[in-house]
Amino acid sequence: MLIRKTVLIRDRTETDEMGTPRAPLTRVARWPSCAIPLQGATRPT
Repeated sequence: MLIRKTVLIRDRTETDEMGTPRAPLTRVARWPSCAIPLQGATRPT
């Protein structure tokens, strides 16, 4: 598997749904974007 690039999303929340201050919470999501082996390849006819 060839990884072309990765995506990282970081979200920091310091209040709850009512707007009350809370301890900081950081959520992180990361996933790879993989190369497709046959993408852009031409096949002989």
